[in-house]
Amino acid sequence: MSPTYKFATGQQVAFVPAATGENVPRGPYVVVRCLPFEGRDCAYRVKHMSDGHERVIAEGRLSQR
Repeated sequence: MSPTYKFATGQQVAFVPAATGENVPRGPYVVVRCLPFEGRDCAYRVKHMSDGHERVIAEGRLSQR
């Protein structure tokens, strides 16, 4: 079954941190690409718009900006 991705390449998103506090900066990110579906949550490679670092983040941890 092919997944339906909530976000598209180039779209701005926001990271939703876990309650335990992570060392991942908040702020705007841009979706670099949708990663292949591996049977769990869809995942994306995103780039922080201020520091330029790329990260892999699950769809459930992102929200629309």
